[in-house]
Amino acid sequence: MLHRFAPAPHLQAADQGRIVGEHHLAAGTLVAPCIATANRDPRAFPDPGRFDIHRAENNKHLAFLHGIHFCVGAALARLEGQVVFEELLRHYPDFGAGSEPAVRRTSDAVARGWEKRPVRL
Repeated sequence: MLHRFAPAPHLQAADQGRIVGEHHLAAGTLVAPCIATANRDPRAFPDPGRFDIHRAENNKHLAFLHGIHFCVGAALARLEGQVVFEELLRHYPDFGAGSEPAVRRTSDAVARGWEKRPVRL
């Protein structure tokens, strides 16, 4: 799921001056990489618009960043997600999406999520 719904954007400072496309970024310039776009790159994720929790490429997402900036809490976040869904399904075996459509929050540039997401228990 993180490949489709990265939890929050992040800012990085350019470590040195770079040319990106036709733009010059001076060292120290803050940039906000679009993780959602990177996580939908068809070169890394075949049929990237399809939601599939079983896809083999699920571990290639950048929701926890990469390299020296990799999230130190990634293992805990993954474990929390696993436990939450195991317990939800144990207590509510019919758990699923509700019949009403989700209301997507689009104006928040800090965190992604739904304003309203009906579920069936």
